[in-house]
Amino acid sequence: MNGDPLVVRHHVDTGTVEERFWKKVKPGPDGCQLWGGAKLPDPKLPAEERYGMWTWDEDGRTLRKLAHRYAYERVKGTIPEGVQLHHTCARRGCVNPEHLQLATALENTAESLQRKHLRSQRDALLERYSVLIAQAQAIGLQVETETLPSSDA
Repeated sequence: MNGDPLVVRHHVDTGTVEERFWKKVKPGPDGCQLWGGAKLPDPKLPAEERYGMWTWDEDGRTLRKLAHRYAYERVKGTIPEGVQLHHTCARRGCVNPEHLQLATALENTAESLQRKHLRSQRDALLERYSVLIAQAQAIGLQVETETLPSSDA
């Protein structure tokens, strides 16, 4: 330090991109690994219920990816085009690859409808589920629909 108050010093976090990513993860309940970095903006949800967003520089470019997708790809491999990740723990902020499984949009929405804590979003989820079923049937896919719980269950 040269003592000059006009010199601005920036803290540069060291380590690889992956090491810096995992430094932002904190232990949570039930084995969850909770993202402590930036979150996607969503005025309807409190910060702890929003998806994490990871931003890093690589080869002179700024890259962004949902934090749970980044974690899954680092540990388990590439996520196929058009496939979603389902949080088996039901915590959007969890980046534990063991709590993430590959799912179609239809499977992910159906699972969300089964969760009691998402009942407040039931109408929107049912509408999405219906649209996805119609799209699948329109292209000739056989779709087995699950019996969904009643709204008062």
